[in-house]
Amino acid sequence: MRTGFRPPDPFYSLEEWQQAHNLDIEGMGSLELYKQEIRAKVALATTGGNNQGEIYLEPGRSIDPETWLLRRIAAIRKERQRREGAKQRGYR
Repeated sequence: MRTGFRPPDPFYSLEEWQQAHNLDIEGMGSLELYKQEIRAKVALATTGGNNQGEIYLEPGRSIDPETWLLRRIAAIRKERQRREGAKQRGYR
């Protein structure tokens, strides 16, 4: 099964740099946040331990795609919790 997962290349564009560092998450709408979480979970489940190289976050600092996916899922969950807490406190 192919997922079409391609790790972000932070040296390709600002958007991919933001994605590599999970800085794109806060600006996503609720539906896009949900979709990104599903995509990350599917990619993690279907690639398993089959790492596709390294994601070079900055010179001298890289991460394997599996670890990046786990961190992305955690960052998405944290953002969803932050939003839920804001709703409960009466903020948007």
